[in-house]
Amino acid sequence: MNTQRGEANKPESAVVFLARGAGVGDDAEALIRPEDTAPEYVTRLIAEGLATDAVRVLGSLLPPREAVWWAWTCARKATGEATPPEATAAFAAVEKWLRDPTDGNRRAAMEAGEAADYTTPAGCVALATFFSGGSIAPPDLEPVAPPPFVAGKALAGAILIASVATEPEKAPEKLSGYLDQGIHVARRVGIWPE
Repeated sequence: MNTQRGEANKPESAVVFLARGAGVGDDAEALIRPEDTAPEYVTRLIAEGLATDAVRVLGSLLPPREAVWWAWTCARKATGEATPPEATAAFAAVEKWLRDPTDGNRRAAMEAGEAADYTTPAGCVALATFFSGGSIAPPDLEPVAPPPFVAGKALAGAILIASVATEPEKAPEKLSGYLDQGIHVARRVGIWPE
């Protein structure tokens, strides 16, 4: 439990919990207003030029399947025509899970992501798919839930790496477009006001 302004035993607000769980930086944490909604906070981050932190928060705010879809579309677009075969396979595995979110497809995405390398947008999206829900233990062992916020962090990694994968000088412009798309997804699922 967080203590703010010396007030012991005061629970964190939802936006404080979300921001800290998503791993925002010090500048972004300084912008938190506990009474804010998550959309208000993300909007403030964008206005203050903290797009990286806005991606982190939005990736953790969206429902898992919609968040994976958002990162998958951003990463595929950024990778373009010259996608290595391992990345193509990882993207295909994630797409298969998006169409049919079974445990087998989720685990297959993780394996494909490992082959693509978790330092790539495709690998990060595949890893986020694995951490999106279900047990992270081997199938024959007792279920183990994924740690909180780990899927959102992997999704943010995919989007942030995608923004600099090609033409890194255009990263701010790309992040702006990715955030617009993520906000559109959040509106579509009803967690962002029109």
